[in-house]
Formats: sequence, C-alpha cells, structure tokens
Amino acid sequence: MADLSAFCLPDWISDTIMTVFCHNVDMARKKTTVYVDEDLLRAAKVYAARKDLRDYEVIETALRKFLGLDLFEPVWDRNRDLDPDDATRIAYAELDGARLERRAGRR
Repeated sequence: MADLSAFCLPDWISDTIMTVFCHNVDMARKKTTVYVDEDLLRAAKVYAARKDLRDYEVIETALRKFLGLDLFEPVWDRNRDLDPDDATRIAYAELDGARLERRAGRR
C-alpha cells in the first residue's frame, strides 16, 4: 500500500484518500449498529429485495454517494493499472498547474 504520510494533507483529505483506496482493495466489512428511521430502513430493505441486493449494499452505496466517495470510483477504474510513481508525477503536475493559474489570477 502507498505511504500517504509523505503528503502533508489535511486529515479529512488523507482519510478520504485512504477510504477510497481501501474501498478499491478487497476489504473486510465491519459490523456496526446504527439507529435509522423505520420508514427509511423499510424503504432500503424493499429496494434491496427488488434489486436482488443485500441490505448492506444499499446502505454502503447510499453512504458513498452522500459522502461523495462515488465520484472517485470512475477515476480509480480508469487508472487501476497506473504505476504509483506515474500517478504521483501526474498529480504534482496538476497541482503545479493549478497553483500557476491561481497566481496568474492574483496579478
């Protein structure tokens, strides 16, 4: 797994990157208890049954969408075979470009 500690990122970004990274690696699920409105839970269960899904799949999908993590998945799918060093170079090139644009806008 890539060491993200070298990137001085805010915790929320680092956590998001790790979550997305870990989502794309075959990870075990953790059992938890949450309190959900009865009607909402019933609707999720009905939806799961109609789509031939498990309840947790519906809930995970909803959470990913709510948290915006689903936005990363197409990028991961498109670049699954990208070498980590190449990915880092591309990311820094984009970051440098964004910084140049920001500086140019201040003038």
